[in-house]
Amino acid sequence: TIYHRIMFGMSIADIMTSSALALTTLPMPKNDDQVWSDKYDGDIKWEGQTKLGNMQTCEAQGVFFICGMQTMFAYNGMLCIYYTCAIAFKMQEKDIRNKVEPFIHGVPLLLGLGSVILGLIFDLYNPIHEMPFCVIFPLSNSRANVASKIFRVLPLSLIGGLLVVILVSFSLI
Repeated sequence: TIYHRIMFGMSIADIMTSSALALTTLPMPKNDDQVWSDKYDGDIKWEGQTKLGNMQTCEAQGVFFICGMQTMFAYNGMLCIYYTCAIAFKMQEKDIRNKVEPFIHGVPLLLGLGSVILGLIFDLYNPIHEMPFCVIFPLSNSRANVASKIFRVLPLSLIGGLLVVILVSFSLI
């Protein structure tokens, strides 16, 4: 059923996020505590932890975390849309499958992959000093400065939420 496919998508996204979080500091770049300490004015919480990776493994962890988180939350919203169609609008399962289900799966996947691609384009996946894993966090290079201004003005989650509302509104018309 549609419900089970939505729950399957949410579960896969949640597994992606949980896997990234379970690795904690392991994918972080190794042997560079002094470099990060200088960037963060000596205030890093994960200094001295086991780090076995490089910037590529850090980016991979960030991709899994951000993509999984955005996709999981978007699927949660799509589950609400499914219930709205099924209960409030009394749509048949066949009609939901034909008219709404492509958006139910397309929107979360686009949001998850869109946020990941933007982070990779602007080199935003980095260790952050307050958390023991890699996330979207701009450092002081030129592309990241431009991106950080964009992300400060328009948070990615707000853009994603607005996009979901707009796309779902048009899909129901």
